[in-house]
Amino acid sequence: TFDLPFLHTYSVAWNKNLQTVVVAGKNDKSELAIFDVRQMLNDLTQSNDLDFEKPAALFELDERHVTALAFDDNKLAVGRGQELMIIDLDNQENTPEDFTPQFRYQLGDLAEIKFMDFSPSGDRLAIAVKGRDVAQMYNLENGEREFEISAPRETCCIKFSPNGRRIALSGYDSMVYLCDSKTGYRLLNLGGTSHSPEMIPINSRVVFSSDGRKIATNTREGNLVVWEAEPMHIEKSDEQSSVVSTSNKSSDID
Repeated sequence: TFDLPFLHTYSVAWNKNLQTVVVAGKNDKSELAIFDVRQMLNDLTQSNDLDFEKPAALFELDERHVTALAFDDNKLAVGRGQELMIIDLDNQENTPEDFTPQFRYQLGDLAEIKFMDFSPSGDRLAIAVKGRDVAQMYNLENGEREFEISAPRETCCIKFSPNGRRIALSGYDSMVYLCDSKTGYRLLNLGGTSHSPEMIPINSRVVFSSDGRKIATNTREGNLVVWEAEPMHIEKSDEQSSVVSTSNKSSDID
């Protein structure tokens, strides 16, 4: 363990190489600190007097706090409420005054970015937007938004499948939408848990198995639900985001 150089810490994300980690925190202003964990561990074996509070890179933002982070090999996605920023780390000088985003987007009123995920190839970014209950897909090569689709109520998580062909979205009642990542077309609805208006929402998460054939999510009752996530058939529909198949095969794990 080591102390962070922040009064408040909001979010943390590992790089896909599992060697560096980014932490979003706040003192007078919000900041992003990148730590080279592999180097820190190597240094620790050689010295007992190591300054863990000094990050490998530090970027200063404004007063708004960070609501979501995603970290690819050389790109960092930062969500701050209604704003999405893409930072190309290869083109930064690692000092606050030289900080320049590669892309910057404003998502509009009532939007709050809750979760983001890079595609396995790193050229696309999927985001879950609470408030508007939508998911958006961005092309990081040209900076364009590819599509926006409806998401489960109070959406709070989005993940790519291991092959990058599908995305899964979850909401506060553990409902999961499985969609085609190229078009946004919804392939499956994976049923959530029963709920009533007075229930407190949960911060649900959704993950794929390594082969992409199963999806796991957590529930309000404290269970882990594992779903078979292979679409059984495709029905034609006039609407791009309509439900084409519903899976009822799941296993509850206490």
